[in-house]
Amino acid sequence: MGKRNKHTAFMDSTFIKTLIQAFEIKRTPLPWNKAILAGVSAAFPAGIGLMLGDLQSGLAAGF
Repeated sequence: MGKRNKHTAFMDSTFIKTLIQAFEIKRTPLPWNKAILAGVSAAFPAGIGLMLGDLQSGLAAGF
């Protein structure tokens, strides 16, 4: 093993590895169906309240 300097110790840190992984482009598919269903589920009570003419109650039911 060679002599380690300050620069290699910094590059081997867990923080730097995590930072590099955060900006990697991954080729795995994103779960779009879960995201879309979550949006529909969140908007459903407000939509029902709007259709019934009481948006305020629909918004309150969503929380």
